[in-house]
Amino acid sequence: QSEHDASLLNHYNDGGFMPLYHLAKSDFKNIPPLMIRELLENPKNKFLAGHNNPLNTKSKKILTLSSLMLIKYLGHLEKVLELEDIYVQETVLNWIEATKESLKHDKSTMSMSYKDGQYYKYESTQEEKDGLVQVYEDTYNLLLKLVLKKRIVKDYEYVIPVKIPVEVILNIGHLDFYAIGFAINNNFQLITEDNSSTKLYESFKYNTQYISNMIPILQ
Repeated sequence: QSEHDASLLNHYNDGGFMPLYHLAKSDFKNIPPLMIRELLENPKNKFLAGHNNPLNTKSKKILTLSSLMLIKYLGHLEKVLELEDIYVQETVLNWIEATKESLKHDKSTMSMSYKDGQYYKYESTQEEKDGLVQVYEDTYNLLLKLVLKKRIVKDYEYVIPVKIPVEVILNIGHLDFYAIGFAINNNFQLITEDNSSTKLYESFKYNTQYISNMIPILQ
């Protein structure tokens, strides 16, 4: 299994089609530690966050989970969510709510981490567990403000308007599948740190100016 994980990471580093969700063992909770501890902080790896495109001033933006959690880690989420053209998926809001409640009631002391292309379990302290719960609690409370501002979108009502293999859908995960479908159908600019989304846009022959990583938002 560890050799398989390392092989996936090598494929990612080589610029191949490797969605973060698939690299994170098909668990969205693994994406933040994967991005931060392995792709950002480990000099052996690259963080292939896709295009750094200028923001389309005429288009609204939808913030995917990877960008949302990384912006939260960098301490800028509250400021970014104040921007009037930033929207978030209802499926992401619901997932964060479910995740924080699950973590609150999780009696296990084992946590998952990632290092040098391999996942491993370690015994986390209560302080670490409380800190993780707080991250999701804070994120959820910030997103609730968007509900009142009507900037939470019903993304699950849309699908990618192009036939793609089921395997690809499973590898990108339902949250990004709905985000891409919503963005394309509603002319939103997709904000994501997942380079595979850019590759999908290229394969669909869609305008890749309608997809960017978070960098332009923070500038």
